[in-house]
Amino acid sequence: MLPATYVVFDLETTGLDPEKDHIIEIGAIKIKDGRVVEEMSSLVHLEQALPPAITRLTGIEPEMLKTAPPLKKVLDDFLGFISTYTLVSHNANFDIAFLNRAFGRSLPNPVLDTLELARILWPRLTSYSLESLSTELSLTPRRRHRALADAQVTVELLLALWQRTLGLPWPLLMQLNTLNLGQDNALASWLQAAARLNKDKPWEAPDEVATGKSEESPLPENGQKEPLSFEPANIAALLEPGGLIASFYPNYEYRPQQVEVLTAVAGAFAEGSCLAVEAGTGIGKSLAYLLPAIIWAKFTGKRVAVATHTINLQEQLWQKDIPRLQAVLPFKFGAALLKGRSHYLCRRKYGQWLDTMAVQSEAARRFAMRLLVWLTETETGDWDEIKLLPQEEQWRHYLAAHTETCRGEKCPWYHNGCFLMSSRRRAEASHILILNHSLLMEDAKLHNQLLPPYPYLIIDEAHHIEEVATEHLGVSCGHKELSLLVQATAQSSLLRQIELLAQRLAGEEARQLKQGLAKVLQVNAQLAETLQKLNFVLQPIFQEQTAWRLAPPLTEFAIWEEFLTAAGNLEFYLDELQNKLNDLICLTERIGALPLSHELEGIVQQARESRKNLSSILDAESEETVTWVEARPQGEWLLRAAPLLAGPMLAELIYSRKEAVILTSATLTVGGEFAYFRERSGLGNLPSERLRFLKKPSPFNYDKQVFLGVVTDLPNPGHLSDADYAAALAPALQEIITLWGKQTLILFTSHRLLQATYRLILAPLEEKGYTVLAQGIDGNRSHLLTEFCRHKKAVLLGANSFWEGVDLPGDLLSCILIPRLPFPAPNHPLTAARLEYLASRGQDPFLNLSLPQASIRLAQGFGRLIRRATDKGAIIILDKRLISRRYGKYFLSSLPIQNFYVGQLEELIARLDAWREP
Repeated sequence: MLPATYVVFDLETTGLDPEKDHIIEIGAIKIKDGRVVEEMSSLVHLEQALPPAITRLTGIEPEMLKTAPPLKKVLDDFLGFISTYTLVSHNANFDIAFLNRAFGRSLPNPVLDTLELARILWPRLTSYSLESLSTELSLTPRRRHRALADAQVTVELLLALWQRTLGLPWPLLMQLNTLNLGQDNALASWLQAAARLNKDKPWEAPDEVATGKSEESPLPENGQKEPLSFEPANIAALLEPGGLIASFYPNYEYRPQQVEVLTAVAGAFAEGSCLAVEAGTGIGKSLAYLLPAIIWAKFTGKRVAVATHTINLQEQLWQKDIPRLQAVLPFKFGAALLKGRSHYLCRRKYGQWLDTMAVQSEAARRFAMRLLVWLTETETGDWDEIKLLPQEEQWRHYLAAHTETCRGEKCPWYHNGCFLMSSRRRAEASHILILNHSLLMEDAKLHNQLLPPYPYLIIDEAHHIEEVATEHLGVSCGHKELSLLVQATAQSSLLRQIELLAQRLAGEEARQLKQGLAKVLQVNAQLAETLQKLNFVLQPIFQEQTAWRLAPPLTEFAIWEEFLTAAGNLEFYLDELQNKLNDLICLTERIGALPLSHELEGIVQQARESRKNLSSILDAESEETVTWVEARPQGEWLLRAAPLLAGPMLAELIYSRKEAVILTSATLTVGGEFAYFRERSGLGNLPSERLRFLKKPSPFNYDKQVFLGVVTDLPNPGHLSDADYAAALAPALQEIITLWGKQTLILFTSHRLLQATYRLILAPLEEKGYTVLAQGIDGNRSHLLTEFCRHKKAVLLGANSFWEGVDLPGDLLSCILIPRLPFPAPNHPLTAARLEYLASRGQDPFLNLSLPQASIRLAQGFGRLIRRATDKGAIIILDKRLISRRYGKYFLSSLPIQNFYVGQLEELIARLDAWREP
């Protein structure tokens, strides 16, 4: 039984802006004693044109609104229906904003937001949309996107939320009430009612979720005590038809290529060599390297680390492959998933933050409530378990386990409950470490002092290794980092504690503390002002291009002096902030408040690190380093310095320090050769006798499964602006998409071209019943892929990250369109510097860098289409340079297909139509 009478309601509107859009339907349901007692539903008369997208979404036709009652009549009925009851809505801020606008005043009724409540009570869900929650909680399937239907689903959600709340232990409910600060609102009434009902229920305190203790013993120094052989032939036999793996894996297929990769990996471990393996899609390379890695680690007692680039692959290894092998192999082995420090919540800082809730914002308190529930569930304290809103990132940054603020063994959580130490102890007891490229690079920079020793290393998705090394072996300093420092200083719970300490003291000590605190806040405000100044200085140059080298022509512009002045001021105020914080540290130490002193030192170290990075970028003069400034999202800027050549550093910091290294990917070769990868990855810096290379093509029959077409009658995209090329491109895209009639992915190399094309094809395709989604416009990558899979006729325009890591088998994706060959932007500072370097050595920059990079990128995009042996689909390349230029054959030789079709658009569409017929 619900604790009060509620009116659950939903609105349908013509858009998202209450200032200019209109309500077109209201649906409401009254619930008393947990039962529906009354409903109301009405369309609303609309004078304006109804957007076609709203009709497709809701099924509401313009004619239906012409005869509907006027808004005033519907609002009067709604006002009588809701009386003084508590209103309930999913994403209530949206609906209440429209109602307040329509009424011309704020409604006095208390409001309970089921979206907000769901985020608190189920903190680990990936989506909180009404549809996603309906699926997750097995509610009545949502019918049409209509007001009353959505209100009915929200009623079911409200009841589920009440049951979830009643299931929380009384102490947790009381803590949540405390965080809500006892406010007289709908959430407070909800929590207080649940606490009253739960007060007398028996409750047993749970064991500490993450104790920081390992269940397994550390690896023995000299191998396993039990006899275990390491024979590649015996390991390969596990993959034979009827073998151990086949008996366990559903729908197992024996692949000779997989056995060859496994044998090569096993040989590399035994020989102590560096092996580069190109394993085509469908070979099953993860299993091919995990089996020998696990058995080698058991045989030798030495760890093997597996580093991936994408989260998708990391999750596949950790959530699927490792558990399956732990279940099927006739011996036990340990595995650990490792992430960088900032991925873990610091429990000590969280506890201190809770003490400051009285002065925190309502949004901060809601976030603290969510974390409180999460801490009763999580075993890892990994921030990736919870989906954060953009405004919550500042609190995540403050509460993360940073090196600068870690107290080590002095921390009360260190030996029992520290999430970071718990992950490290599990790693010490594990045979296999799963990490990402970033953590691999951070560990290499610290000379392998960050992670437990792992003499053997597998780098999957190794075609990214140069770019990852470039990013992590360089330094950066930007608006976001410095803004977080400013926020951490201004909103720090430490400063609040110092303020409270000063209030408890008297005399000179209190005066000095208050004065020291005021000086810190004053310098911090000047630092924030200087940040904004530098932002203002840089904005004009970002109108022309989004990245500039700190070299001519930028240094010849009048703006350069303003930039240097603002950057110099940043250095000055970072120094001043350190000085004032150090003064405050001395004061707290003198008083005896040593824990506060230690925390202040953490902020000082952050400021010191930012100052050091900023100076190293501005003062860099080495010819081996490239420095530049680039525009980031939300109008931010980032200063960067990176090594001109990352390969030699990879050889020195990683390959030469490991007993064996395996680098693998579906795309390592260019034109069938490893020469480009060998040079760029740093393998060429190793003795040739230590190197091994293997290329195994995909088992898929691409010539039967794929229609590859090249359109020849569109203009050369290299000769047109993005706007002009989009105008030429849009009609061709619409024709192909309309003919195909299924899920289509369009891969772009430029966000400007993507946006220009989106604007041109959106309305025509929507009129034909297609859902059109675009990266950077309709949501993030995860949301776009989810929405794309929901519809049978969807078009997704993606750039950058969509060229790889997209795994949509079968009908989820059956057509890929590529408007332009994916050459790297030659004006990007790092690319430009590398092109200049190659030219200075007498090498052709285009043939030795631009073309190989583009070929690998195209092969990655091609690989998105066929993910299973039963898949079938089309790839159309609309850039005629693939045929008209001599380098086109270079691209084609990097694709796993022999047959392709070339022709003008009309001819190609006819061939495509004939090909797709069964």
